[in-house]
Amino acid sequence: MIAFIHIYKCAGTTFNVLLRNHFGLGHLDRFGFRERWLTGQDLRRLRRVYPWLQSIGGHPVRPMSDLETAMPDLRYYTFLRDPLARAASHFPWFLSWKAHANIFYDDFDEVFRRWAAAPINRNRQCAHLSKEATFEAAWDMIHRKRILTLRVECFDISLLLFRQWSGESELDLRVRPRNIAGVGRGRAEKKDAEYSAQIKAYALQLKTDPGLREILAEANGEDVRLESRVAREIWPEMVSTYPGDLDADTAALKLANQTAPAKPNDTTVAKLYRNLVYKPVRKIMMPHGESEATRASEWV
Repeated sequence: MIAFIHIYKCAGTTFNVLLRNHFGLGHLDRFGFRERWLTGQDLRRLRRVYPWLQSIGGHPVRPMSDLETAMPDLRYYTFLRDPLARAASHFPWFLSWKAHANIFYDDFDEVFRRWAAAPINRNRQCAHLSKEATFEAAWDMIHRKRILTLRVECFDISLLLFRQWSGESELDLRVRPRNIAGVGRGRAEKKDAEYSAQIKAYALQLKTDPGLREILAEANGEDVRLESRVAREIWPEMVSTYPGDLDADTAALKLANQTAPAKPNDTTVAKLYRNLVYKPVRKIMMPHGESEATRASEWV
C-alpha cells in the first residue's frame, strides 16, 4: 500500500484526482477528520470496509503515526513546496474558508500576524513529517521511512518519478489543476464580492510586501531548511535514477496536458460507495474525530 502525506497547499487536491481516477475504490483520502493523525487501528478498520484498498492519502496521513502496525509494507510519499509560496497561498485560502462560514475579518494584517504566530500554522511541512516540526526531525523521518519527496515546483517531473516509484505503469499522469484557493475565493465572492477582491489583493501583497515576507520567513524557517536540503541533495539523485529520457517524457506529458487533458474526475462508483457505505458506518468505525481543542481553534 502507498500513503500520500498531503501537506496543505502542496498540489494535493490536484494529485488526489489523479489517484481517485486510477485506483477507484482502491483509494481513500476522505476520512472524516483533518488534523487528527490516522492510526493503525483506523487503518485496520478501514480495510474491513475497503478490503481492496491500495492507496490512502490526506492531511491525517502522518509517518510518525503507527500505520505500519496495520500495514508493515506501507510506503510513504509527499509533495514539498517553496515554504513561503506555500504559506502565502494558505492564508488567503484560510480567509476564504472562514468567509464561507460567515466569518469576516476587518484587519487582514492583524489576523495574518496572529495566524503566522499560531503553532499550528508554523513550519507546516516539517509538522506533517515529524512530531517535533523541526528540520532535523523531518529530515530523519524522510530517511528512516524512505519517504519519496516530490516537488510542486517540478510537478510534471514529480509525476513521472511517482509513476516509476509506485510501480503503476498504467497510471495516466494527465491532470486538471485544481486551484482550491480560487475555489475558496469563489465561495466568498458569492457572499461578498468586495471582500473577495480584498482577499485577492492581500494574496498579492503576501507575494511582494517585504514586511509580510519577513513574517512568512520567520514562521517557516524550519521548512525553508528542509525544502532547500531536499532540493539540493535528494532531488538530484532521484532525477538521476529515472530509467528513461526524463526530458523527452516531461515534454510529452506537457504536450498531452495541452492537447488532450485528463478527463474530469470520474469516480462515480467510489463516490457512491463512500456516501452510502463508508459515511454511515464511519462514526461507529472511527468514533474519535477531531479533538475538542481542534474544533475550538480559530485556525482550523
